[in-house]
Amino acid sequence: MSRKIIVTILLVSVIALAGYFLFRWSKGSSAAWKYIPSNAIVVITSEHLQDSLYEATEAGVDVKRLPLLDIASDNLSLLNLLTPDAKKLSVFLKGKTISYSYHPRTGTEWGILMYIPIANEDESKWLFNPQHGNIRVLQHTFQNQRITDINDTSSRPLFSYLVKDDYLIVSYFGDLIEDVVRSSSISIQSFKLKSQFAKSHDSNYGTSIYLKSEAWKSVVSSGNNTATFREFAKNFPELQDFHIDAAQDPRKLSIQSGGGESPGYYLTELLKDNQGSPFTSHKHISQQTSYFYRFAASDKDAFKKKFLNWHEKNKSEAWEKINYHIGKESSLLTENFGSELILCQLEENNSINDGKILLAEFSNYDKLRPVLLKLAKLSTSESNVSVDKYQGYDIYSVPIPELPAGLYGPMFTGFSVSYITYVAPYLVISNNSQVLQNYITDYENHITWKQSPEYDSILTKEKTDAQLSLVVNLRKAQSRGGNQGGKNYTDITSKIESIVFRCHYYGNEASPEILLYPKKKTNCKKSTQPHFPQYGY
Repeated sequence: MSRKIIVTILLVSVIALAGYFLFRWSKGSSAAWKYIPSNAIVVITSEHLQDSLYEATEAGVDVKRLPLLDIASDNLSLLNLLTPDAKKLSVFLKGKTISYSYHPRTGTEWGILMYIPIANEDESKWLFNPQHGNIRVLQHTFQNQRITDINDTSSRPLFSYLVKDDYLIVSYFGDLIEDVVRSSSISIQSFKLKSQFAKSHDSNYGTSIYLKSEAWKSVVSSGNNTATFREFAKNFPELQDFHIDAAQDPRKLSIQSGGGESPGYYLTELLKDNQGSPFTSHKHISQQTSYFYRFAASDKDAFKKKFLNWHEKNKSEAWEKINYHIGKESSLLTENFGSELILCQLEENNSINDGKILLAEFSNYDKLRPVLLKLAKLSTSESNVSVDKYQGYDIYSVPIPELPAGLYGPMFTGFSVSYITYVAPYLVISNNSQVLQNYITDYENHITWKQSPEYDSILTKEKTDAQLSLVVNLRKAQSRGGNQGGKNYTDITSKIESIVFRCHYYGNEASPEILLYPKKKTNCKKSTQPHFPQYGY
């Protein structure tokens, strides 16, 4: 083979390879962004919500029943009214990447639009003239676009749809279909979700979710949507993307993000330029914990410098009262703080409501002991007991409202009175004296995560550099707030032991991740190879 031919072959190969990658890069997101109205707060794309089986993990978690995804999956049932031929509908939907956009209508209700690709002319024909005995088909024109309205046999509206540019666009609400016509016919500035994610390359994922952070309010029940959780959520980007990857670990379901701009929340600012540290204090976390929040940085000196600068500027009534009682000695409370904060919200029962334990990494407790004694006595009236002992531990009662918030910021509220002790290496603060005693009892009797098969290794494996983590024990979390409001996700609570939300900060970029850990089997025998559908997640 001549040198000229070899050079020609190499040149053609390079051009072809470059064209392939250029095509992949320019393809962008598979969402139908062109047609999505600008008030969308969630956009989902998925190849599999229409599939009869879409499971993950050894527990066989039904992905279609996960929060947000369940609404999209339920809306697909509308299409059953277009034809009585189930096989025909299945063929029409099979293998297609369907988009879903969510639009607020009231405080609790969303309108959903579905965008289903139309592959050929045969599919278009039956959509223009659907045949089903349980419907009446009407049509109207809006801005020269024909919209089909599907009513029941009593002329009550069911849903509407539009066939446009090889898409079937469907919604319960006819006005949303008209919004699609407006959005696609006029040149308007891109809305935030589209601007952020329209060029994302997501074809490697079976399911992708793009959302504004406010969308999570509809997922968290009102009983659990406490001030603590709302403050925690401020550490996540305003615009978020999550993807269910094709390569799944049967031990957990990982929903990963491509990353977004770090928010300006104070805890984020304290942590974002400092790699997180692995969690090793399982023996300090009671098994009564339902919500576990952790904030940690590995470079203690860098964190301390930022923290002290922030604290000097962060004035509060609680901190003023501390200074009033103990003056300059108050600096011991801040200067000896380390770089790890853990907040545990405990399982509720008939006698304890909203019990909290705050663990603050702390050094030089011997120097702090007389200062705490002084603070407890000076801030407490003579008729009350300010200092006590329990199983050898000093317990100081300090009735300064929201003392932890005065020390560590608004993430740590809900302490009308603070009960304080020290369990090395943590200063332990509770909002209830009985809760603190129970914590000490659990610690001394080893009723902690270290002795729990489900939690003895949590946060210790891959990506231990997350600066921020939230672990939810689903079973115990059901007791908090009576689980009022919101949906009951029975498939999750029956099969999932815990959910982990965590966020890595790389400079000005925040990368969230959600992990779902199935309940462990009680029998000792290994199960057979779990069933997985022949497609990626």
